[in-house]
Amino acid sequence: MKIAIYIICTVLGYMICSFSMSHLLAKLKKKDLRSGGSGNLGASNTTILMGIKYGVLVGAVDIFKGSICVFAVRLLFPDMVLLHHIVAAACVMGHMFPFYLKFKGGKGFATTIGVMFGLYPLTTVVVAVCIILVAIISNYLIISTILTAIAFPLIVCIKTGDWISGWIIAVPMSIIVFKHVPNVMKIIKGEEFKVRDILFKKKNKDK
Repeated sequence: MKIAIYIICTVLGYMICSFSMSHLLAKLKKKDLRSGGSGNLGASNTTILMGIKYGVLVGAVDIFKGSICVFAVRLLFPDMVLLHHIVAAACVMGHMFPFYLKFKGGKGFATTIGVMFGLYPLTTVVVAVCIILVAIISNYLIISTILTAIAFPLIVCIKTGDWISGWIIAVPMSIIVFKHVPNVMKIIKGEEFKVRDILFKKKNKDK
């Protein structure tokens, strides 16, 4: 019975988080997110190619789908800590590798924040504040993304004392870091989009 619970919850987490809001919006607006910007189906690329309001919507949905899956599992099976983290990892993998989009989805950052919130709400609020500060100060969201991906498995180990759960979370986090290597190269070349340019674009235009 326990094995069935693990399998069903993991598959459901993957399937639910395979839903891509950015792909749906792109189809409605007749945009091809894969042909511009970073070329992926995520909140950052949606912001770059479709504007900040669409990027915020995509980010909110990506966060929500991850958090709701983990919250549900924690509510139904409060004592199965390992299951909570397996489902969290499956959610991020589903977002990055959706089966119906030929396994080409987003880069997983927003969904990572979602599952982290589902696991550790108060800690995630602190992490979110740090993400915003680092992104604005450094002018690159990618810096916050990589630091969060590195920190998440460590947070799991500290919170639970369970290194197995930490290693499980480390798998999708390692993929996230790898997926963002091209962005690091763009920073070096001066081609990566800057956070302050996106946030204050309208203000600068008015001037």
